[in-house]
Amino acid sequence: MALRSQAEAARIQQEASSFLLEQHWQNAPLPAIQWDRQQCITGWNLSAERLFGYPATEVFGLRAISWCHRDRLSHFVQCGKP
Repeated sequence: MALRSQAEAARIQQEASSFLLEQHWQNAPLPAIQWDRQQCITGWNLSAERLFGYPATEVFGLRAISWCHRDRLSHFVQCGKP
């Protein structure tokens, strides 16, 4: 019984920690974008929506470079930044 209640307490604590992390991610004052190994967008917080003007639902799954405006893209290329 004690092992089961410890496991339940650990699960509840993990859920609370995950919730707090998600709240920090979504409410961060700076834009936060997460990519996978194929450079596809997997995370986009509210600050990124405000800055770039795209809701998360429109950019999920896009390659990182595909949503960047062509004028900005040429700036990144000229600066040698990926």
